[in-house]
Amino acid sequence: VGVTKQSPRLGFAGLAHPAHTWPNFVHIAAATGATGGIVLLQNCCRRMAWRRPCRPPGRRKRRRRRMYNAFMSEDSKRHQQSAVPQLFLLDRDGVINVDVGPPGVLSLDQLELLPGSAAAVRCLNDAGCCVVVVTNQTSIGKGLLNQQQLDGIHDKLCELLFLEAGAKIDRILVATGGTRVKPSPDMLLEALQFKSFLASDAVMIGDKISDLEAGKAAGVRGILVTSSAHGQAASEQLMTGCHSLRSVQPIVYADLASAVEAELSTAQEDRCLVNTQDACGKAAWRTAALVVPVGLALVIAIVALRLLDTSPPVHGAKKVCHIIGWLGAAGAIVLFGSSQVLMKLPALETVEPAARAGIFAACSSLGNGLCNVALCAVLHWLNALQHIPMPRTALAGFLGATDICAIQLLAFAACSSVLGLTVAPAIWCGIGMSVSFTWGVTFFREPVRSPVGAALAVLLLCTGVALCAIARSDLPRRVARHIWSGSSRKPTQQSSKKQERHSTALATGFAIAFAVGLLDGSLLVPFKFLVLGHGDAGAIVAYQYLETFGAALLLLGSLMLAVQAALWKSRYSHCASPEGWFPGFSAALRICSVPGLFTGGFWALGNISSIHAAEYLGIAVGFPLTQLGIIVNALIGICVFGEMQNKAQLAACTSGGLVLLVGAALLGIFGHA
Repeated sequence: VGVTKQSPRLGFAGLAHPAHTWPNFVHIAAATGATGGIVLLQNCCRRMAWRRPCRPPGRRKRRRRRMYNAFMSEDSKRHQQSAVPQLFLLDRDGVINVDVGPPGVLSLDQLELLPGSAAAVRCLNDAGCCVVVVTNQTSIGKGLLNQQQLDGIHDKLCELLFLEAGAKIDRILVATGGTRVKPSPDMLLEALQFKSFLASDAVMIGDKISDLEAGKAAGVRGILVTSSAHGQAASEQLMTGCHSLRSVQPIVYADLASAVEAELSTAQEDRCLVNTQDACGKAAWRTAALVVPVGLALVIAIVALRLLDTSPPVHGAKKVCHIIGWLGAAGAIVLFGSSQVLMKLPALETVEPAARAGIFAACSSLGNGLCNVALCAVLHWLNALQHIPMPRTALAGFLGATDICAIQLLAFAACSSVLGLTVAPAIWCGIGMSVSFTWGVTFFREPVRSPVGAALAVLLLCTGVALCAIARSDLPRRVARHIWSGSSRKPTQQSSKKQERHSTALATGFAIAFAVGLLDGSLLVPFKFLVLGHGDAGAIVAYQYLETFGAALLLLGSLMLAVQAALWKSRYSHCASPEGWFPGFSAALRICSVPGLFTGGFWALGNISSIHAAEYLGIAVGFPLTQLGIIVNALIGICVFGEMQNKAQLAACTSGGLVLLVGAALLGIFGHA
């Protein structure tokens, strides 16, 4: 007992043995309610070291975080910091202790640890993993054991683990009967909610098929150990195919120690990749933080100059010499070029792939709508926008909002595909320029200086799109290999299958990017129809359109989010969870919400800039110039996310980008009279 001037403080003393290190004494002190300092007698009491008073397990000293850490959820931080599964769900009998056969362990004398199990649990403790035991104990329902006896067995189990290796178990969940018994995922889902873990953060280790079935139902990766008779029988079932895990092939290890060693060693090998992903995420947030003030300054300048302009374009006429159009094009280049930077955050990979694009697009639509509504609210406050939008304006805003919601949904899928952030925007921007020019010339009758020059520009745009698409294929590598070595390598059967899969993924990504280009080129068509049909000029038309556009985006974004929640409910309707009817949906929403809102804000500010560019420069010239953000996209993809490492592919992508720039320049020269 250490006595201070204020009050006595209780301390624990023990030898500094490797199995009895500082965290274990803190754990005992916290469990017994001690608040005093811990005394460690190191090297047989040769040196006494006083430690600071232990704190409750949940309290930690807060550290200064950068802005990108403040915006990220705890789940995404935990995923980026370590490749080790953060939650290990362990069966009891046959995994930790010896399986004595039915009806199971009924007395303390029957409890015996398996060789190496205590050391394995200790390794998990040292790695910072949470260890939860999930076990079926139907002997209580049969009257062979009562709850008090079961608690005594579990206390003895924890004692044996600690005495042998200093290991500890964070929680023990028991199913005594009913629908909670494995293969039901109820216990696993409850364990996931213990510290708000994601299913991708957990692994289930058991010796029965029912353990693996429970893991599959909960979305948790399963591992089978053959340290019991049940485990050996389950291994034979997996080899013969006589089991219910048709789409899942679990990994099989000899015992818990082998499984833990393999998991931790694999995590060490992947740690370099995780550190790289962490660096990419930080660089992406830094880029977003840099773009926000630049974009806001450009948009404020554009709106201020637009309100001060006494003779804006009337009835779709152009005003190419005014600075507003060129500022709008510059703002769109910066903002549209950076709008996809948060779509490839490594934290988003923890979200279920089936719901990732939909949830992100819904959050992006809400962020886009909020920015537009906020701008119009400021204009109302300044008395610069007083008129109530007409039904025609509301219809145009709704059509534009529907278009951009589809763009955001497909753009996320395109950037997440094999095309990546470097190629996908280049493809849809090239298609969008051609489609936009076609709309301006055919439907809006905008005059063209030289039809031949404009046709050549469109041809160059299509050529640039083709070069960018080829850059992600294996063709540049094969051409470069043939030029330098004079021969091409004969493909093997395995490489042919891999090439076939890559070609399929490439075709899918190109189809998605092509669809985004069609929608992107038609984005400002409703606004242009509205301007042509409006009788007066001024800022009323553009900002009334933005007001209805933002309100429609809020409506559609909320509807998209409700649809994703309904789909999640139908997908997990068979799983009962303490969280409710949408297990994991709130965690997925937390991960996607902030990046999605920022992305929507970039789209909104870029859309405001592009509207003014199209208003002053015309849709045949202004909109194509706004699509030059592909240069910013390519630089972000290469510098931030490390895309296009192959020199031949990088050369093909660079050539495609240069051809697109030349085509856009020719379109600016010959596309207007």
